Amino acid sequence: MWEESGRPLTRGPVANSAEGFEFQKFWGKRSQLRKFADNTICEAVVWAEDADSTIPVSALRYVLEKHFDLPEAATLNSVLPANLLADPAHFDKINQAYDQLSKHLRNAKNLPLCVSNITPVSPCLRKTDPFPPVAGIPAGAPTTDESKTFALPDILKDTVALTPSVDVKITLEKSGRWADDIPAIAKLKTAFYIEIGRALREQFSLRCYPQKERLFIIMEKSIVFALEIVCPKEITILKKVAGKKEGIPKDSAASRQLEKETVYRPQMCSSLTSTSNQFASFGETCQLVRQWISSQYLLDQFDPIVIELLVAHVYLNPIGFAPPLTAYKGFVHFLHLLVDQNWLMKPLFVDFTKSWTYEDIHVLNQNFLKMRAVLPPVVIITPDNAIGSRFTRGLPQPVVLKRMIALAKHALNMIFASDSGANLASFFHSTTSAYDAVISIDSKHIAERLRKKPKNSPRALSLCSRLSISTPWRCSWAR
Repeated sequence: MWEESGRPLTRGPVANSAEGFEFQKFWGKRSQLRKFADNTICEAVVWAEDADSTIPVSALRYVLEKHFDLPEAATLNSVLPANLLADPAHFDKINQAYDQLSKHLRNAKNLPLCVSNITPVSPCLRKTDPFPPVAGIPAGAPTTDESKTFALPDILKDTVALTPSVDVKITLEKSGRWADDIPAIAKLKTAFYIEIGRALREQFSLRCYPQKERLFIIMEKSIVFALEIVCPKEITILKKVAGKKEGIPKDSAASRQLEKETVYRPQMCSSLTSTSNQFASFGETCQLVRQWISSQYLLDQFDPIVIELLVAHVYLNPIGFAPPLTAYKGFVHFLHLLVDQNWLMKPLFVDFTKSWTYEDIHVLNQNFLKMRAVLPPVVIITPDNAIGSRFTRGLPQPVVLKRMIALAKHALNMIFASDSGANLASFFHSTTSAYDAVISIDSKHIAERLRKKPKNSPRALSLCSRLSISTPWRCSWAR
């Protein structure tokens, strides 16, 4: 049953059989007869209209009420604090808005160039961000002056609340209209933002705000999408400029960075989105891991993609016979990965396509050992990155990795020392006694205050890791 725990319907035995009567007896009024696609009539329990991670809890509450006389409204304690995870309803609204926006972009008429590809890169769209934008702004919250686009009111007692954007990259159809130098292409992009915004505003009544480097589109009154145009020609131009002296195109720091952000990152986001759709608890595990790393003041020491790749390995190469079914188990397996992986002598493999053979893995391992001296501390090999350093070059530093392993080992010891499983809330708080200065900010001046956060938010303390002031005094930084 746990393998189907998130499914909205549980199919039971054939009707009027001995097993069917037992099923009906166990589930009582929740059991009903249903006819399935193979024309068999079976006992079944319908939990919800759609798949939902809360279905197992609903089933458990019903069983406890029916068979143990425990009221269904009774409180069930969990080792996983609920306020560490985002409300799934927020992600549903964001994805619905994204689907609608994608439809509008593809159906928009009279554009200079049609939109040929739309790629979501925001973690909100794969349910891995613990702080997704909240749909709807509370009444009375200060806002910008609409008549002046983004101008702030003349007198503002509170800081305007931040509405983080949902990043989306789009590609336009191929055309000879693109210029042959980077500054000219940048100006063309700005012109396209203006035209796309005009079309969406006139044809679909969307609120659009073209900027120099992106187009902001507001959906559902408060969900802000940031569209960025990807032009593959820019990479080619940068390579030509770098190899102008030799007469042949070659990679440069600028071309590699642009290719990473406009080609490889969207590709990786697409693979991670598929993983999130495949495993129901993947997104919540990523949220939990991000919260834990942030609580240790180390979140800015990792590319966000790297965190999700580590969690993806936990699901694609699970400990035991099955991937984690809950965020708690996924988090524990992540801690095991940090502690058990030999980061110095072995790369981490994340095979999204399940296409590698043992021979392929052997070759990749051998290449890794030959290049180990010039590779970063963490090497993550994926089907489109045989070297494994694309997102880990520079970060994390060896000292950070060592610290993370020590913290993971300590957390596992706490879990194993508890008979019923340690309360994870205690893992998401760190002392600030080692810092020379910890600054406290009035909450009304914090732009992110409307975003859902756990008590003593780890993100609020992230700047402490960058403070290194030798002073005889101390204060506190907290939200």
